[in-house]
Amino acid sequence: MTVANKQVFLIQSSGKTAEHASATFKDRTYADEAIKHGYYRNDSWDVKGRDQDFGKVGVGDYVIQYCTNDVESNPGQIRNIYEVVALEKIDDDVDKALKKGTIDKEEADQLKKQPHIIRLRLHSALKKGLELSLIRKWVEDNMLYESNETKTSEKQLGQIFKSLKSPACQSSQGV
Repeated sequence: MTVANKQVFLIQSSGKTAEHASATFKDRTYADEAIKHGYYRNDSWDVKGRDQDFGKVGVGDYVIQYCTNDVESNPGQIRNIYEVVALEKIDDDVDKALKKGTIDKEEADQLKKQPHIIRLRLHSALKKGLELSLIRKWVEDNMLYESNETKTSEKQLGQIFKSLKSPACQSSQGV
């Protein structure tokens, strides 16, 4: 979705240990990477068809985070909206993994071609997360719809989030 020349992307994060092709972080989960450490990482976006949108993300775009049911702080919810502040390569991690033998030269070369980290700054956090059941209800009630001119408009999204602000939404700065 594009809003005023900025794109909006959805990421899904789980409560599993963050294990990437070139690095494993036993001190954090995939969800913690965004929530506590201010980044989203995907080492295989450029080789997995379902993850191709990762390559379209740019600085200034927005990322909405959906947490799976195994994330203790936000189970099965959308709670955080981030702004993309940088894109980063993972060359140091790739070099270390290559030396350890956890990846081969071909995989290392592939991983060095593109950025695999989206650096995030928390834009807003909902006090009460949006559960999929609520979003499904919005769809059933035609609160989200497609018209001839545009998909769900910025005005519609503003109305939806404004209705949540009445005590449900709180803006935040930084992570």
